[in-house]
Amino acid sequence: MLFLSLSGNDESKKEFKGLIKRVRDLEQTRNGIVHSIWLPTAVEGEFVKWKFAKDKENGIKFVSSNLDFKDISAVADSCGTLEKDLIFFVFTDFDRGNSPFHVHEII
Repeated sequence: MLFLSLSGNDESKKEFKGLIKRVRDLEQTRNGIVHSIWLPTAVEGEFVKWKFAKDKENGIKFVSSNLDFKDISAVADSCGTLEKDLIFFVFTDFDRGNSPFHVHEII
């Protein structure tokens, strides 16, 4: 990644790698929600999520799980928190003099 190759600060690189891991994990969770088939269950406000997924042994597998509005809201809240953390990192790292980028390039 460009930031990792340009930044000389090990602390910033470690923090950035942690943020990127959170982005990847959240992306996987978000994709699991968006790219699934949803059906209501017998419990009000609860849904079953069906999704086809890759399986190393059989090629494809069918995955299902129950989610409710609270679970989906938690994912949405995580997106907002991660966005704020990324913005805070960029501007804080810049203020510390560690960022290889200029603020006007980001805005």
